[in-house]
Amino acid sequence: MTEQSVICPDCESHVPLPAGSELWMRITCPECGALLEIVNDDPWELDYAPDGMTEDDTVHDFDADED
Repeated sequence: MTEQSVICPDCESHVPLPAGSELWMRITCPECGALLEIVNDDPWELDYAPDGMTEDDTVHDFDADED
């Protein structure tokens, strides 16, 4: 299975989607640090996450040590 990636709406770089990605999941762009949310899954699409996140919101940050 190949890794899925989506274009960041801020810097237009490719953002890899973590395994098990689903609608409304929040992720951070590894290039520009923009907080994004998956808004469509056919095809995959990212948009800026709404303001007002709480500590309970799930965000997948890409760490350089992650493989």
